[in-house]
Amino acid sequence: MNNVVNRSFFLIILGAILFGCNTRNIKDQSKRDTISVSILPQKYLIDRLTDSTIEVNVMVPPGSSPEMYEPSPVQMKGISTSAIYFAVGPLEFESSILPRIKELNPNIHFVNLSNGINLIAGHEHQEIMGEGEHHTCYDPHIWTSTLEFKQMATVTCNELCRLFPERKVQFEANLTKLEGEVDKLDSLVRLVVAEATTKRFLIYHPALSYFAREFGLTQIAIEEDGKNPSAQQLAELVNVGRVENLRSVFIQSQFDSRNAEILAKELGGEVLSIDPLGYDWMANMYDLTYKMAKALNSKWK
Repeated sequence: MNNVVNRSFFLIILGAILFGCNTRNIKDQSKRDTISVSILPQKYLIDRLTDSTIEVNVMVPPGSSPEMYEPSPVQMKGISTSAIYFAVGPLEFESSILPRIKELNPNIHFVNLSNGINLIAGHEHQEIMGEGEHHTCYDPHIWTSTLEFKQMATVTCNELCRLFPERKVQFEANLTKLEGEVDKLDSLVRLVVAEATTKRFLIYHPALSYFAREFGLTQIAIEEDGKNPSAQQLAELVNVGRVENLRSVFIQSQFDSRNAEILAKELGGEVLSIDPLGYDWMANMYDLTYKMAKALNSKWK
């Protein structure tokens, strides 16, 4: 009888130990499998590389602008269980949350995706990966360039392979497939630009600097340094648009469209809505390309 009781007690204790170890392993694996990023296009990139098998914590939610965003406590908690934080680099809010991230998760690995990219001078921000309070001026919208997006994809893939070496073949195969799709998109944009009657376009917020540089275009922004244009500046833009036959004005959903609508109306044109901060980077870039063909008066069909 005592032997039966002892055996039963031993099995209960063993079961509890095994359950506890299993629970701990699940928690550890969950922590290891969580990755944090700044914007939705980065989540799209990671989902494409990993077949959507890794949890991604996105700091800037849909419909919000990273220019003035303040992460919520829930999002900061997500960072505390992340193995990696992929930073765009020049986004201003990234530098402001960096000290808090290090406090919440001292072991987190930071990856600055703008490293190695020829950054374009832009609005002032606090450099994210530097030591101390270093200020510089860079445009953050690197993901709007097919060339820079491919570099972001390569760096992201390399880091994922380092974190999950057993899945290296899968990640690299997905990278190759994604690069092929980006090259196809790139070729289409070049066809559109080659058939364009103008190489300049109007946009409310200057979000397409890297896109414009890559394809030999010039963006004319309504907003400057986060400030709405004066009546005089709007009048000057109307004059430029009329002289150069620019009738379309690009606008992002995260910004007030009133000034863009005023300008488009004066030019007898229309406002073209784009979403470079949306999740589906590929679909959004194709949408931009088709609308850019219209804005540039391209003969491409």
